[in-house]
Amino acid sequence: MMKRVENPKEARRARKFMSIHSAIEEAGGHLGLSSGVIRCAFDLYSDCSSLMHIRGKRSEIIVSACLYLACRIMKCYRLLSEIVSILLADLRKTARLSQVIISELKLVIDPPTDADYIGRYCSVLLLPRSVYDMALRVLDSIKEGNYPSVSGSALNAVVVLMASRICDMQDPPSTEQMAVVAMKSEQSVIRL
Repeated sequence: MMKRVENPKEARRARKFMSIHSAIEEAGGHLGLSSGVIRCAFDLYSDCSSLMHIRGKRSEIIVSACLYLACRIMKCYRLLSEIVSILLADLRKTARLSQVIISELKLVIDPPTDADYIGRYCSVLLLPRSVYDMALRVLDSIKEGNYPSVSGSALNAVVVLMASRICDMQDPPSTEQMAVVAMKSEQSVIRL
């Protein structure tokens, strides 16, 4: 019987894929991501490895960028700062690589809506569903008033604060807490 000689280059590539897949799954588990988001992140990595020059880039930066973009694609929003803190990756390098991946792979990713931001703020601050629902109602009321130039993360932060007060929460988030979450969110959204 003949022994099959394995190509060392292919063996290295297979080990790298397994390592990246494990890192994506582990980080996805910490972030509470669905298997669909994890698969999307791995598919992005596969596309990057075959269509782009990512050799020499640190794996935690690649994994962070792929997870962030997969979350955006699957509309399961996470702050970039949340993802990089789990993987101990550099925020700026991850943001830069994310932009390169979008460009190179010609990805079209819809920007998050106000409801997406509000949902993420409520989630980060561990606010109950009633606050999220009230925040959406307050936002709708404001938008029905047709106020000019009223939009963006500042409005969404104010809406969540108002909703937490309206719902008579025992320990509502402070203005400072809300400002920190909104600022991190604003910084981490990559403008397309």
